[in-house]
Amino acid sequence: MKVANNNIGDAQSLPKGYKQTEAGLIPEDWNVEKIESVCKVVGGGTPSTTIPKYWNGAVNWFTPTEIGGLKYVSKSRRKISEEGLKNSSAQILPIGSILMTTRATIGDLAITTLPATTNQGFQSLVPISIEKNYLYYLMQTKHKELIENASGSTFLEISPRKVKNIFIQLPSSKEEQKAIATALSDVDALISSLDQLITKKKANKQGAMQELLTPPVEGGKRLPGFDGEWEEKRLGELIHDFQNGYGFSAQGYQDNGVPILTMAQIGLQGQFQFNENKINYWDKNELKNLKDFVLEKGDLIMSMTDVTPDKNLIGRMTIIERNGPFFLNQRVGHLRINKDLVNPIILKQLSNMREWRMYSKAIASLGVQANIGTTDIKNGVFTLPPIKEQNAIAEVLSDMENDIKFLAIKKAKYQQIKQGMIQELLTGKIRLV
Repeated sequence: MKVANNNIGDAQSLPKGYKQTEAGLIPEDWNVEKIESVCKVVGGGTPSTTIPKYWNGAVNWFTPTEIGGLKYVSKSRRKISEEGLKNSSAQILPIGSILMTTRATIGDLAITTLPATTNQGFQSLVPISIEKNYLYYLMQTKHKELIENASGSTFLEISPRKVKNIFIQLPSSKEEQKAIATALSDVDALISSLDQLITKKKANKQGAMQELLTPPVEGGKRLPGFDGEWEEKRLGELIHDFQNGYGFSAQGYQDNGVPILTMAQIGLQGQFQFNENKINYWDKNELKNLKDFVLEKGDLIMSMTDVTPDKNLIGRMTIIERNGPFFLNQRVGHLRINKDLVNPIILKQLSNMREWRMYSKAIASLGVQANIGTTDIKNGVFTLPPIKEQNAIAEVLSDMENDIKFLAIKKAKYQQIKQGMIQELLTGKIRLV
């Protein structure tokens, strides 16, 4: 059994008022308990799927894929019957129980707001002598320990015994537990309100995009002051060139240098996705030799390959939002557009709309990996307003997108603050009572 190890030396080196315990360094007036001392640990089960009467009843039955996104859960996607409950190892968990995934996905958490059961991918915690919200936040800090205690050849799983024997730290008074949980819940509420606002703003942007990029003869809405005919244009008429990427070999990757952009940088809503920890790099001395494959901020790129089951990525475009240079990987295309005819923001947004999505999927080769070729891409048709109207629409959509990005940055800051609070409050470095 692995336990927390925050060893800072002998007793003489301990900060005044603190003690070293199995759960790490904590205030002297706090306690350390095993989970089984303050909770009931409850597993789950699955009724036979070949017996219809065990299913589609009124009993909530959660699986691990439903846990992790929200603090609270109420209704499960699938339900079992009372008879299914009686004929399986699933057990009813009361309101306020903490569902904790312990198989394959380890350590995802949610609090039940209605009675529920789970499948066998859980070891859920029913609080007995501990405040439920405090326990919820505390178990977030135990994620690494849970992973370290998991085992299995097919998939990782942590046993009930190991869960029960995990040491946890807790203030001796319920009042202090509640104060800590309330402070963290307040930050969660702020994050949740931002999530809701971001969702609303995204829906507004989607609606505006649909209205402004649909031809008026098909029911679209025009910005004030614009008239004139919309025209159908082949993509090949709107670009100077379409450049396929280069086949960079994994053997040549470096720890730093010029980032290689792949289809992973193209989001399902056309957003530019760049995670420095997941980017491969190539020798910067090759910039001159590979000049045809060099990209810069503002360039428009397209995914020409898709390995997802629903093929929702193929044909999507995005605009590079970071300063370059970058290298263009194979199966990603660079569209060198004619800005006198089309605004890149408009083209990117049109690649997210139904007509282009249907066309991209229709021309894609069949198989596990879908591919589209340059000729088919250039033959794709877009219906466009005059360039001045395109630019005005692009400005409206960009303003809406910038609002969403600002809120996302604000949310990320609150999440950072929350993580800092968790570390300080759940170790007693900051006391609220």
